[in-house]
Amino acid sequence: MLNEIQVGDVFGRLEVIALHNDGARGFSWLCRCECGNEVIKANGDLIPSKRSRGHKSCGCSLYAHNGLIMKNKRLYDIWYAMKRRCENENSGSYERYGAVGASYCDEWKEYENFYEWTIKNGYKKGLTLDRIDTSKPYSPINCRWVDYYFQNQNKRIFRNNTSGYTGVSHDKKRDKYIASIQRNDLLLRLGVYDDIELAIEARKEAERYFKENKTLIGYKG
Repeated sequence: MLNEIQVGDVFGRLEVIALHNDGARGFSWLCRCECGNEVIKANGDLIPSKRSRGHKSCGCSLYAHNGLIMKNKRLYDIWYAMKRRCENENSGSYERYGAVGASYCDEWKEYENFYEWTIKNGYKKGLTLDRIDTSKPYSPINCRWVDYYFQNQNKRIFRNNTSGYTGVSHDKKRDKYIASIQRNDLLLRLGVYDDIELAIEARKEAERYFKENKTLIGYKG
């Protein structure tokens, strides 16, 4: 609801300075971080819940993990995406993960622990985090690094797909990932991304919107 957040409210390092959007997809707010950066945050990003602690900065505080994020930002994005799909109901992946009981171990609540396990267990660029047993939490004894072809081997992938994930293609020349979706003869290009995880998340968000609204008309991502 609108009155849950008001201009002037402070969430960690973020101060709400204006209403950004009150559309059908929910309220969003223009926030100013203590570092001076301005960002857009939705209600669900700011208000803590039992599944999410809420955002506390524009992202600048991410670099407080002893410099580990600066060494490998992609690993942080993978760790953050894992937590988000398990905890955040606003995630396009939540209904396939957190809503059906997916979780992660206490050890991996801290990024440093996840980073150390990753470096020692076969991570390299292009691989993705995979649970060995999907009925158990993300944890050091239940996870491995695999490529997208392995992770999606039971899904229908077109033969001309270049990324291993439906709706995401890889532009080898630019080393970029392109997300798109087509429904009811409407084709939307969702964006161009440096990392495949972000492209996949964009595709999943669009899939969720179509499932809820039965159309892509009006979808802005």
